[in-house]
Amino acid sequence: MRKTMKQQIKNVRLLNLREKSKWITTDVTVEDGIILSLEKDYPADKVFDGEGLVLSPGFVDIHMHEEDFSQTGDNTYDIAECMLKMGVTTAMGGNCGSEKTDFHTFLDTVDKNGSPINYCLGAGYNSIRKEVGVLENEKPTKEQMLEIQKILKEQVEDGAFGITFGIEYNPYLTVDEILEALRPFYGRQDLFVAAHSRYDGYMANEGIKEMAEIARRSQIPFQISHLSSCCAYGKMEGCLKTIEENLNQGVDLLVDTYPYNAFSTQIGTSVFEGDFLKKWNASYEDIQLTEEPYSDLELDDDSFQEIRKNHPDMLVIAKVMNEYEIKKSLKKPYVMIASDGLYKEGNGHPRGAGTFPRVLGPYVREGVLTLEEALYKATLQPAKRLGLDKEIGKIEPGYRADMVLFDPEEIEDCASFEDGQKPPLGIKQVWINGELALEDNKIINNRLGRSRRRGK
Repeated sequence: MRKTMKQQIKNVRLLNLREKSKWITTDVTVEDGIILSLEKDYPADKVFDGEGLVLSPGFVDIHMHEEDFSQTGDNTYDIAECMLKMGVTTAMGGNCGSEKTDFHTFLDTVDKNGSPINYCLGAGYNSIRKEVGVLENEKPTKEQMLEIQKILKEQVEDGAFGITFGIEYNPYLTVDEILEALRPFYGRQDLFVAAHSRYDGYMANEGIKEMAEIARRSQIPFQISHLSSCCAYGKMEGCLKTIEENLNQGVDLLVDTYPYNAFSTQIGTSVFEGDFLKKWNASYEDIQLTEEPYSDLELDDDSFQEIRKNHPDMLVIAKVMNEYEIKKSLKKPYVMIASDGLYKEGNGHPRGAGTFPRVLGPYVREGVLTLEEALYKATLQPAKRLGLDKEIGKIEPGYRADMVLFDPEEIEDCASFEDGQKPPLGIKQVWINGELALEDNKIINNRLGRSRRRGK
């Protein structure tokens, strides 16, 4: 019989997330990837000194954009290593209706080769719609919709945690089409729908109302994606009021957001159609291109449109939001933390490397949230939405040993709009599936992550 090794982190501070205010100092022992004991001086084969720092459940990023293995290859990782360095141990890709890599291929590749983090996926409607041959400005035929529903059902049966829509990315998507696609799943509570709103800027509240209507009519739990990038233009208060009105009526809405006053997406998307600067009350000085030789270019309409035509996949950073509104939203109990992280060959927004340390560090120290509130929003709350709260999101015996050791006085994001992947301060250790994956920003093992499939 194989003898297993018991590993222990001594002298750590733990928060009881059930009570959200009770801290204890103890030792945590793990074996075979599972938390075995929270008793002090429990016998162990290998011991690490936690030095009195906070040991948290691994952060759960419910909204990010996964690797594209077709571009990076099986043995290189772009965003997943940034996730690991900021303490994320489980993340959900396939958001905003987009599957960067074939659903089954992606999860199978993660299981075959390992990954820096544990990955789960949503079924991306926009990608599936395109896969069956529906042009952007077309309505699916009856036969095409049946094929879309078939693929959605296959992905849900194979472990998709939800179905995601990028409504703004295809303005021709109607509420009726979305509801028809969801019809086979009406009333199900074991998965959720997530959507990138149709509107931002001055029409943000209309987008919130539309998503609430979809949630009400489908009776499926609904996740409003990255609230910051649709509402933080002077419209947050009204959007929050709409969400709360629907919650009071029994509509199952939750929200995620990231703590930066800028969003990022591809320059060729419909986000940049029409008079987009006017709706954000912005100018081209607020737009940053992320690839050479354009990153320092002073833009005007002619140069922007030319680059948009010739380089539609280039990521653009739009510094057009109000951070004070984002902070206001984070105080709400139905709003959790998520990065919306997205990179292209190392270029992109700092949220993919700094979101969780930024909230747990500067935001907590500023008094935006308490540390207890921030930890709940980064761990157990998204784990509950994913239906994984019996496995992750707590430091308790029987839970998976995905853990982050950090210094609450030091933790801070360091990534910037000039260096979008710079690792944070204050993350001392990250454990994935019971093994040490990172120590003091040095990756020890980037193959410990596995796929997570709903219900399996």
